[in-house]
Amino acid sequence: NGTKGWFIFGPVQIQPAEFVKLGLVLYGANLLADRPDRLHSIRDMGPYLGMTGVALLLVGTGLGPVTGLFLLLGLAAIAAAVKYTYGASPYGYAGLGDLSVLIFFGLAGVAGTYFLHAGGFRPALLLPAGAFGLWSTAVLNTNNMRDVRGDAASGKRTLAVRLGSERAKSYHGLLVLGGLGCLVLFTAVEFRGMPQWGFLVTTPLLATHLRQVLNNREPAALDPELKRLSLGTFFTAIAFAAGLILA
Repeated sequence: NGTKGWFIFGPVQIQPAEFVKLGLVLYGANLLADRPDRLHSIRDMGPYLGMTGVALLLVGTGLGPVTGLFLLLGLAAIAAAVKYTYGASPYGYAGLGDLSVLIFFGLAGVAGTYFLHAGGFRPALLLPAGAFGLWSTAVLNTNNMRDVRGDAASGKRTLAVRLGSERAKSYHGLLVLGGLGCLVLFTAVEFRGMPQWGFLVTTPLLATHLRQVLNNREPAALDPELKRLSLGTFFTAIAFAAGLILA
């Protein structure tokens, strides 16, 4: 039921396509964060679309009966990335970018990857999928809170602009704490051993980030919090996965 094309080195199994997918996500996130105002044509999206094509070929090969499903999911992700800032009415500037990130970086990304490798699905998986989707959305919200003045002046109605600074902070708190709550609940429900609680080691990093955001009075000063939250999410994912393996 899983993918083929694994390289086996003794007890270690590596699928090259996984590195391509990770690189694609990181490149796309960096592209959307650092060059949003330049992504208004297919030419601007060329490098990203090219990398996505390679990833789809690598991931799609050998999937058997679910090939079509994952190819469609990949194409939907491409369409979502392009429409984020492209066209006459990009949804990223209409307050809907958060929903897209929650779906593609969380629910589809986590649950879809599990299904890809395990060939099945369990409802409990929606909890870690939701956790990392919420934190990914929080990264976007941090970016939008930082740029709230410029976006408002240029007519970009991101969710942070629509909510206003103070309500955007409250919304941010719900995203960060909601993600942590999802992982705590999943661990309690699927508990097998104490190593599963290892992800809590990153809680101080997330707490520091949240305190800085809630106390912020100058949007431009939120720039370091993008890196802090991104690293916090990354290391939490590593610790969470390690706990599942060691439990």
